[in-house]
This record gives sequence, structure tokens and C-alpha cells, in this order.
Amino acid sequence: MSLIAARADKTSKAAGKGKKRAPAPARSGSPSAPLKKRKNNDSEDTQDPKRRPTDHQAQLAAYALDSLNASSRHYVCGSIITDFKVSLWYFNRACVIGSSSFSFNENPSLLALILYAFNTCGDEAAGFDPRLKFPSTNKRLERPIEESAPQHYEDIVNSLVSLPHPTNTSATVQYCILETLYTYRGLVGRGTMVYKVAPVDDPEKPLAYKVGWPVVVRKLEADTIKRLRKRLPK
Repeated sequence: MSLIAARADKTSKAAGKGKKRAPAPARSGSPSAPLKKRKNNDSEDTQDPKRRPTDHQAQLAAYALDSLNASSRHYVCGSIITDFKVSLWYFNRACVIGSSSFSFNENPSLLALILYAFNTCGDEAAGFDPRLKFPSTNKRLERPIEESAPQHYEDIVNSLVSLPHPTNTSATVQYCILETLYTYRGLVGRGTMVYKVAPVDDPEKPLAYKVGWPVVVRKLEADTIKRLRKRLPK
């Protein structure tokens, strides 16, 4: 936006050569004080061209967001290769970190190491939730490239998730994810996802499963709900 505005100002000045400009209106209470440009604190940093992401960075961030929403992953790693330059990127709900770029023409072994790590790391090392088990291929929703096709956040439907038993801490309960009720549409933030689930051994008992990454300095919503249930009359 700042570049467009700068070009517009430049065009206006060029078109107005040879004409006298009308004096700026005086401010009430201070006739001689010049008008000051109001500072927009909310977008001050985003208007800095050095801070604005490139097209490749924005594309990779979009892929990372799809991956986080589709699988409830804890984090996603990726890379950007432009000509001979390579940079590594890490995305989670708290931050986005990018490395300095290197030339794989000068250091081909580094690129080989990156590709080897991406190809051989396990699911948990790749950021997948270890409690989540994806369905077999024949149960997954087909997603052709159409506007009416299931969205990426529905890929998790029919997955199984193992959670602690509500009363027996040494046991776990398996739930089947039936539907995605709410998906967080941002990359960095709480990342709240809400699913309709049901226990595998009691499929007629639907429940809500909420996943989120709250700030550690704030009180947990689950603790607040527990206190309310204890204090409210039955």
C-alpha cells in the first residue's frame, strides 16, 4: 500500500507542475500550525517493504497453514529454493522462523542433507500429533480440484485420536473424528480447532474435541470450566 501511495503522490506532483497549489486549511485553535500526518501504529511494520513477505514466502506460508489445519500438526518445516539460493522455514502457532539462505551451487551437500532429512524423518519429527492415527486410504475423503470438493481441514475426518481416560489416568480412550466444526484461519495464534467426535466403543455418544495452543501466561479454559462445574448447582 505504501508503494502505491508513493507512486500516486509522485504522479500527482508531476501532473501539477506549473500550477499553484491551494494553501492547506488551517487547524482550529492553531492557525499557523501545519497539518501532521497521522501515524498508523497498527500497520507501521507491515508497510515496511523489508518486512513484507515475498511471493514465495507467502506461498510457502499458505501451504504451511493448510498442513496445520488438515492434520492438527504441531509444526511444519519447509524450504524455498530460488535459483541457487535455499532457505529453511519453520512454522508453528507461536512464530515463523526463516534461516539465512545459502547457495547449493557452492554447498550441494547442505541441500542433500535437507532433502535426506525431509525424506527420512518420522511422523512425530515432522510435527504430526502422535496421538492421531489417520484413516486408511479407502476411508479418506476424495478431494478433487473443484470448488465444491471437501476442504483441506476435512482430511482429518475418520481419523482416530487417543486421549486420556476422564477418570482413569493410566488408561486412554480412542475417539473417531466425525466432523470438523471449527477451523482457525490464521497461521500464528491460538490455532483453535473443534471437532465432533465419538468414542469408538460408544459411537452413538457424540462429543466435542477442542485443540488449541493458548498462551502459557493465561489461565486454561479447561480449568475454568472445571471450577464452574464444581460451583454451579446441578
